Amino acid sequence: MAPVVAPPLARSLTGNNLRIGLTCAESFATPDDGLRVSIDGVNQASIGINSVGYRHPVPTEVGFDVAPGHHQISIDAPGCERETREFDVAQVGPTYITGRLAISDSSLLGPVGAPDGFGFAFAGFLSSRPAVTNATNTSAFGSSTYSLDPSSLDGVMLPMAYPRARAATGTFRYGPP
Repeated sequence: MAPVVAPPLARSLTGNNLRIGLTCAESFATPDDGLRVSIDGVNQASIGINSVGYRHPVPTEVGFDVAPGHHQISIDAPGCERETREFDVAQVGPTYITGRLAISDSSLLGPVGAPDGFGFAFAGFLSSRPAVTNATNTSAFGSSTYSLDPSSLDGVMLPMAYPRARAATGTFRYGPP
């Protein structure tokens, strides 16, 4: 994983800082996941990734070093449509591009793990208990003797599901958060 990008306040006076916080389907797009960014037709390498969480960090934005001025950006992530926009990088402070990329891979529509379609599972179970003869149970109220016949429990389960999800729409926004 790339080094951590400095927090916005620490970099607020340096300029040349583009932050991209985009999701594709239900996860943040990062270079490790195939995020590709080109600015003015030139592929860009990230300068780091901001994240939240200590033990299991979750990425929130990817940083890029971009000169101040007017630029055209092309953002591409696996399973999502390429997004091309124009934007301005300020002389002072970071510029943010945030939002959600439109999905191009139909298997990513709807909740992850439950795309449109039919699903089922199969399970079987078997349990048995041996016979008990002349067992004694003693308590504060006295004792009793009992016997149990042998028994068993068996069966199968066939759970089925037909989840339906609505199509997700993509949004793209740039500017301060």
